[in-house]
Amino acid sequence: MKKILTTIFLIATAVTVLAQVNVEARLDSTEILIGSQAHLQISVTAPKGSTVNFPYYSANQQMSGGLEVVTADREKEEQGTNLEKIVNTYTITAWEARKYDVPAMKVRVNGKEYPTKSIPLTVQSTKVDTTARATPFPPSDVMDNSFSWAEIIPLILLLLLVLGLCIAAVYLRGILRRNKPIAIFSKTEKKILPHEKAMQEIEKINRTTGNDQKAYYTSLTNILRQYLEDRFGIMAMEMTSSEIIDRLRAEDSREKLNELREVFQTADLVKFAKHSTLRNEEELYLTNVVQFIQETKLEAQPEAQQSAPQLTAEEQQSRRTRLLLKSGIALLVASAIGILIYIGISVYDLIV
Repeated sequence: MKKILTTIFLIATAVTVLAQVNVEARLDSTEILIGSQAHLQISVTAPKGSTVNFPYYSANQQMSGGLEVVTADREKEEQGTNLEKIVNTYTITAWEARKYDVPAMKVRVNGKEYPTKSIPLTVQSTKVDTTARATPFPPSDVMDNSFSWAEIIPLILLLLLVLGLCIAAVYLRGILRRNKPIAIFSKTEKKILPHEKAMQEIEKINRTTGNDQKAYYTSLTNILRQYLEDRFGIMAMEMTSSEIIDRLRAEDSREKLNELREVFQTADLVKFAKHSTLRNEEELYLTNVVQFIQETKLEAQPEAQQSAPQLTAEEQQSRRTRLLLKSGIALLVASAIGILIYIGISVYDLIV
């Protein structure tokens, strides 16, 4: 009787333990697309401390009939005071569109196997809607560039600066056009012969000296001295009357030298000794000087000389003003071109 009771107790205990073990398998999705993933969860509810062994699959291992295991993870959580729940999750996928059966799994709990049910899984190919109109996309090499105001505003300000430079250049150009250039011509001057120059001065004597004998003889001898310098190359203006006569006598003995001596001596007396002469004597001495000049004059005509142009102060100021205006216009144009080149490079960098 005692043995029977013991056997009944053991059987009842085993039934109770078996009743506490629960194994379930489920898929989070029964339809997926090719290459997509589904999750197979096998959960075991068993008394705490139970030994649970799940089927083992390595990464990328075929499970069955084309199903591939990607990963496998395990979790454990308590279920009340005596039970615990262990969940093994298999991430599976397939690369062929058809229907699959996830095979039944055998889970060993405390040495006893508990099979799961097979679960159907449908893998579909990607559906293409041929009736839908495709949305055009830009070429792959065209990028959607977005510009910030911090990048654009400096370029706009530089463009305004270029506009201001152009306006200033046009304004200066208008001033330059109103300030007409000065035509500079070189003058061709005919060289006057010594005797011509002397005769022109002699014609002025009576008009400039009047009745002043001292001024008359001073002008007459100065004209004669200047003629001797221009004609013979002697420094007559710095020599005395006797030195001039001696110098002329050494070069050429002429009877007219005596008449010139009388002219110089009379002029010296008038200038320094307050001597006076008659009117006919003045005309005589003048005639002697004119005859000497006519007898010793040069007949050859000298070459004409180019004289350098002379500008007035106003003309020189006008030339400087035009030069400054041209320099300012060139500087403004060069600055505008340089800024435009910089703007072009900056815009290119923003686009590219």
